[in-house]
Amino acid sequence: MDRESRFELEQERDNLVKLMPKIEKEISKAPEGSLVTMKARGRYPQYYHYIEGDREKGKNGRYLPKKELKLVQRLAQKQYEFEVLECAKKRVDAISVFLKEYQENDIEAIFEKLPEEKKELVIPYIETEETFVNKWKEKMRGNTNEFPKEVEFYTEAGECVRSKSEKILADGFLRMGIPYIYEPELELADGSRMYPDFALLHKRKRKTIYFEHFGIMDYPEYSAKAIKKIAKYQENGFWFGDNFLCTFETSENPLDMRIVEKMLLHYF
Repeated sequence: MDRESRFELEQERDNLVKLMPKIEKEISKAPEGSLVTMKARGRYPQYYHYIEGDREKGKNGRYLPKKELKLVQRLAQKQYEFEVLECAKKRVDAISVFLKEYQENDIEAIFEKLPEEKKELVIPYIETEETFVNKWKEKMRGNTNEFPKEVEFYTEAGECVRSKSEKILADGFLRMGIPYIYEPELELADGSRMYPDFALLHKRKRKTIYFEHFGIMDYPEYSAKAIKKIAKYQENGFWFGDNFLCTFETSENPLDMRIVEKMLLHYF
């Protein structure tokens, strides 16, 4: 389970904890007793109001005519609220126990704790994060776009990129600990190839996300090509927020790395 899934469980638990007092308050305001419904064939349902202890004493519930429909509805709502409250309590307890017992990366840690001489003898069932990242980088070959660079900018990692914005992005990925490859080759289903600006690795999900930066969107010819390129990604199953991310800028709205970092924190 990745951190995102853990956060979702924690959020669900917290929402239920906040909801339970509201339900309890509504139950406390509800009329006394419970509702029993009966329906004979071909007839409208009949409603009976039972006060606590009536059944044990052999008493029949009081018949509720149509004019007391509001009482019928409130008693039905009360029963529903009781069941929701009980279910919410069980779910909160279950989530709390699970989160307490679940240890992220505990299987991977078994291999990490082995002495070096034993690591050489063991083939782990789940690769450690470091091993996975290294293999991903070896497989995801970078700098494959042969289109000549008109201007060269160098990142903090010593890579040559095409623009100042790409340098800012690459340095941001490095600073945030997001493994990346610059200009990998991406083969599409129809056999054609694209060269995204970056391939990013979501380490917890062990998933590749392609990243494009469209830098001069105030130029009509460039923006038209950018839209066409985004459509090409979508045609081949790459969706924003899933396995594809992109940023934009114009001369009046330059790249704002603060916003980019918020986006990356959200997705990564």
